Amino acid sequence: MAIVILQLGCSTNANEKNKFECVMRKVFSDVDLNNVDYLVIIPSQGCGGCISAAENYYMENKKNKKLKFVFTNIISMKTLKQKIDIDIHSVYLDKENIFLTAYPIEKQIYPVVIKLRNQKIDGVYYQSPESEAFKKIRNSTL
Repeated sequence: MAIVILQLGCSTNANEKNKFECVMRKVFSDVDLNNVDYLVIIPSQGCGGCISAAENYYMENKKNKKLKFVFTNIISMKTLKQKIDIDIHSVYLDKENIFLTAYPIEKQIYPVVIKLRNQKIDGVYYQSPESEAFKKIRNSTL
């Protein structure tokens, strides 16, 4: 029964929260997410201003143990490494674009902030010209 529920939750018809949950479970163990409040997913290409804001946020907060960062849709590992200093303790490099599959197609150009509560997804917020996902983190008690 649990397998059927998991398969339905991970199907292409699942809502985006469930899709992110499935991908997150494929990549991270409970130990990886222990004490993590936010998962920040940053595509390497897309909305330039949005991605720059996300990369700047990463550089300012990469040592914060309440945050985990995922870089996805990586076109050039060399270019990414030149732009940011990768902290192996807070970063997952999604070389196979697993996280990108959870995005709705029209939002794949935006960074996304996933709020976690007890290692489960509590909210999904996009950083776009219309919304500021990083305000959600700044307004929380990190």
